Amino acid sequence: MVGRQRTCAGAALFLIPVRSAPLLWFLSAAIGFLFRFSFPAWLCVPSGVSRVDAEHIGTAVGLMLTLAAVGGFVVPLVFEKIVPAAGYGAG
Repeated sequence: MVGRQRTCAGAALFLIPVRSAPLLWFLSAAIGFLFRFSFPAWLCVPSGVSRVDAEHIGTAVGLMLTLAAVGGFVVPLVFEKIVPAAGYGAG
């Protein structure tokens, strides 16, 4: 079930460039709603993939969330430099 929801969220992301204003509101809600269902599966990654011991799962999940938050802060700062250098303007 999670795979289907991630596929739907990916399809919604793909539709963003060809959107109208009402469709953009719908796509934003759909992406947020569908990605919420993949979050619990993402929390299982430390135990399932890297075989972290049960007593260290909280630390591993905290580290993953910290790295995601830092990326969410740093990536826009990097794109702030890349986009004007590539010749794109605001708007």
